[in-house]
Formats: sequence, C-alpha cells, structure tokens
Amino acid sequence: MFFIQKLLEQSMRLENSSKPIVQIVGKLLGIIPVSYSRYLEKRLMSGKWDPAQKWRKVTPCIKRRHRRKRKQQR
Repeated sequence: MFFIQKLLEQSMRLENSSKPIVQIVGKLLGIIPVSYSRYLEKRLMSGKWDPAQKWRKVTPCIKRRHRRKRKQQR
C-alpha cells in the first residue's frame, strides 16, 4: 500500500509540470493506483477476502524420493 501511495503522489507531481511529455508520463503512472484500488474494491465486495485475517505462512513440505528395489540379476 505504501508503494501505491508514493506512486500516486509522484504521478500528481508530474501532471503539474509545464512539459507535455512529463504530464503524459504522470497520467500513465496515475493509472496503476486507480486500477489497483478498483481491484481491491472488487475483492472486498465479493466477500471471499478478509483483510483482517492474519496471513499464515505455509510450512514447506519436504518431498523425498523413494528408491525402488531393483531386481538382482543372477
């Protein structure tokens, strides 16, 4: 969230520039926070995502290869 906030601040600063190219870059940077906020809104309104729920780290599972018994040649 901090990154999105800083990105929005930078885009607002660039849009106030007198150079048209810099203004265009500012508008392009401003698209990212807006689309991200719409994405978060959809997740919240769907009811499947609870931001208050603590995220748990999944414990890594160690996969071990089982050796097959080879037939002994006589």
